[in-house]
Parts: sequence; structure tokens; C-alpha cells
Amino acid sequence: MKKFFGFTLAAALLAASFTMTGCQSRETCATYQGSGKVIANLNGNKITEDKLKLLIQSLPPQSQQQFQSKDGQKKLLDQLTTQTLLVQEAKRLKLNKDPIFLVRRELMSNEILLNRYYQYIVENNPATDAELKKFYQTHPDIMAGKIKYTAKHIIITPKKDMKVFNSTGTDATTDAAAMKEIKMIQKKLAKGADFSELAKKYSEGPSASRGGDLGTFEKGTMVPEFEQALAKMKPGEISGIVKTRFGYHLVKLVNKTNGQRPPFDQLTQKEKQQLKGDYYRSILTAEVEKLKKQAAIKIQL
Repeated sequence: MKKFFGFTLAAALLAASFTMTGCQSRETCATYQGSGKVIANLNGNKITEDKLKLLIQSLPPQSQQQFQSKDGQKKLLDQLTTQTLLVQEAKRLKLNKDPIFLVRRELMSNEILLNRYYQYIVENNPATDAELKKFYQTHPDIMAGKIKYTAKHIIITPKKDMKVFNSTGTDATTDAAAMKEIKMIQKKLAKGADFSELAKKYSEGPSASRGGDLGTFEKGTMVPEFEQALAKMKPGEISGIVKTRFGYHLVKLVNKTNGQRPPFDQLTQKEKQQLKGDYYRSILTAEVEKLKKQAAIKIQL
């Protein structure tokens, strides 16, 4: 875990949370005091057995174990003591009035409260198999099988390549030369030349020796400009000139298949966990839309 002045950052954040002052209202300053025996008084900040238990539970799971024993709890209280004294000194210097602190505190407070709200959504909307199955059946776009393309391309790069892959050893080294070359190849294709043979002869990419064959790949694998061209094509068609950050391409779509969406009962545990995340995101999205309709929002920017 990351260290902060020699002690854990998680403990530092916890200490800051219960020593915070300078709030604008009693509501925003509210802290949980807990119940039971007071086991520590950190220069005026009292910690009860109940509060210490909750402090430990609020730590990341991987950090909780080290604070379960009496020695571990003493170690945590020592870290909190150090933080309390530093935070109190920062307040004495009025750093808790600094605008940067106030804005960051607001962001952190909102993030913690939002995490609690997300937990509330989960607690009140159990993702049973029945609910997940209903959600899966009514949202056909969720976990839909990915489109797969089989394609070839000819690429001319507007820079000197470390290795030339084409059979003629040609290598365009400027943008103008690359554009001239790709247009020349495009004219040859228009006259009926074989795509694979032209790729072997002119393409500067490593697929040149395979006649430009890129094999089969899922949608989302290639750069956006390349896939935008493929999305508009039918098998057997050749694209116009496509410019990407790699250079100028001519693309031939060989085949296109839509992936099959598995039945709910055949989803793996990993897929069900993914589905559960989509389920809760849909609930949150619906809640946000409802709140937006009810709210008075005016943005002047």
C-alpha cells in the first residue's frame, strides 16, 4: 500500500475523516461517534470500540487483516494519532480554509457518498438469476456477439520504413509520394488487377507477402478509420483510399459474420458477472434520467 509520511494512506484518509472541521454546516460536519467503551482519546478525538471496528471495516479488504489483532489495532491507533496531530496542526495554520482543500474535500466527500449510494442500489435490487435472465432477454444489445471481419489491405506509409516487405523493394518516404503510389495502385485495381498480387508487389506492411491478408478479426480490433470503411462494405468490395495514422490503405472485405449471442443458461460465471454490472448500470442510468427530469438545471458556459 502507498505510504504517506511513513504510514498507510488509508489510515491517513480515515484520520482526516474524523478530525475534519471548518464545515459550512453541522450536517456536512457530522461524524459517527459510535458506542461502547472509549478506547482512545487522540488529543480530544475520542474513539470507541464500535468506531474502531467500523474504521477497520472501511479499509480495503487486503489491509483489514493486519488490524484484526490487538497489536494490529494498537498500530492503527498509533497511525491515527500521528494523523490527528498533523491534521490539527494543519487546522491551526488555517489550511482547512484554503480553497484547494475545500474543493478537494467536496470531491472526496461526494465520491464516498456516491459509493455508498451504489451499494444502496445493489442492496435494494438483488441480481437474482430470474432478474438477470429477464434483463438479458429484454436487452438484446447486451453481450451481443461481436461482428467479425476477414479482410486484406494494401498500405503505403508516408515515411521511410525500417524494413520493406513488398517484392519490388519500393518505399514511399513522403506524404505526397505515398498518395501518388496508392492512387496508382487504385487505378490498377479499377482496370481489373488482382488485389493479392498488387499487395505482394507494392504494400509496405508485413502482410504484403500474404497478399495483404489480415485474417479474421473482431470489430474493435483495428483503428477507427479502418473499421469505418469496413462497416460500409459488402464482401468482395474494395474501399476507396483510407487514411489512418499508419498511412494510406486500400481495403478488400473478404467476409463478414455476426457473432452468435449465447442463451442465458449457457453464460459462464464471468459473463454473468459482466451481465450483473450491465444490470446495475441500467438501473443507475434510469435513476439519473428520472432525477434530471425532476431537477432544475441551468448551465451557462
